Amino acid sequence: MRPHLSEPSARKTGRLALPSVLAGLLAAAATPAAAEALHEAEVVTAWNETLVETAYEVDQWATLLGHRTLAMTHLAMHDALNAIEARYEAYVLDASRTDAHPIAAASQAAHDVAVAAYPDHADRFAALHARLLEDAPDDADIERGLALGADAAAAIVEAREGDAFDAEVDPYAPESAAPGIYRFTEPHDFAAYMEVPHAEPFAMRSADQFRVPPPPALDSEAYADDLNEVKALGARDSEERTPDQTHIAYWWAEFCESWCSRLARNLVEERDLDKWDAARLFALLHVDNFDGYVTNFEAKYHYAFWRPVTAIRAADEDGNDATTSDPDWQPEMVTLPFPDYPSAHAQACHGAAAIFEDAFGTADIAFTMDSATAPDEGPATRSYDTIHEAAEDCGLSRLYNGYHFRFAIDAGAEQGRERAAYILATILRPLDTAPE
Repeated sequence: MRPHLSEPSARKTGRLALPSVLAGLLAAAATPAAAEALHEAEVVTAWNETLVETAYEVDQWATLLGHRTLAMTHLAMHDALNAIEARYEAYVLDASRTDAHPIAAASQAAHDVAVAAYPDHADRFAALHARLLEDAPDDADIERGLALGADAAAAIVEAREGDAFDAEVDPYAPESAAPGIYRFTEPHDFAAYMEVPHAEPFAMRSADQFRVPPPPALDSEAYADDLNEVKALGARDSEERTPDQTHIAYWWAEFCESWCSRLARNLVEERDLDKWDAARLFALLHVDNFDGYVTNFEAKYHYAFWRPVTAIRAADEDGNDATTSDPDWQPEMVTLPFPDYPSAHAQACHGAAAIFEDAFGTADIAFTMDSATAPDEGPATRSYDTIHEAAEDCGLSRLYNGYHFRFAIDAGAEQGRERAAYILATILRPLDTAPE
């Protein structure tokens, strides 16, 4: 992570220009709020929901743009609020503005980062910003809050300049067609996200900091056991997979960046977290999400291990007497176009679970939630007693849909837990526990 900027240093870049639609906000905000009062942390949850929707609309998480924007937005909101009341370590902007309005500061910070990332959606962001400021009736406090939020946004934008999140890299070209080496999976003729390991992490020291150990040897018993398991449970219309396992496969197909944001919004409102704690929770979740993909894809392309669909069809090449090929085998869901090991889905889910446990002080977070990918058959929601039970199902979904070997899921889960523990130990720490 980059060093903190002092308050004057952050201001050197200037504030990001506000759209003209905001010109009358200060006057409008001085009148009594016409809308229903916001819940305590709505300034945080509303921006999160809007940016998740925008990121999905723009590229359906096909690049790091949405992940980067969400991490930057919530870090800027955290720093702005923390300047008003310091509870945690600052990320970039280490300032003190105790007389600034918190809603104005947090919303301005989010607005400016959002516009910088998605300028074509500036009107959408301006409308949300205006709505949130309706609940902020003090002129002077608002003006100071807007200035603070703009400085927090400028600081994080400056800190992330040149972070190579969209680096141009050569397309994937396997060194050989040897058994175990990743090959394109139908219907794809490319490998995605090769640029991801080149991005600068938000908290990790390097992309390879949490590189997992190698996958099992092709001629090992462990490899054969896991190939035969995914061959049976991950096959299209498998008769060995239970109806509940099939439901898990589809229900948990939704990317972590979407469902963990939705769960966080629900829990923040249900448990009445205030702005400060909510801003830190979302910042940690999205830093973990971004850094998780950086370290996970570094390992994926380092090992370049083949997918189950390739391995099962070419099992006569693996030198293992306990495996047999099935050239017609199909996974339950179309395999994504990048290497198998370790599972990105598992690392993201288990990393998020660790962040939730830290935020609420327990893993016993019971919840019922819907999913954007819930199948037509079966319930629209699933219920869990603990966040780690949910993470287990999230990871195993990639076995049941035929994407991953179990060893890739297990390695991804461990990578996610280790990375999240590191992030929690190094950034945004409570001031009463952080080292001097």
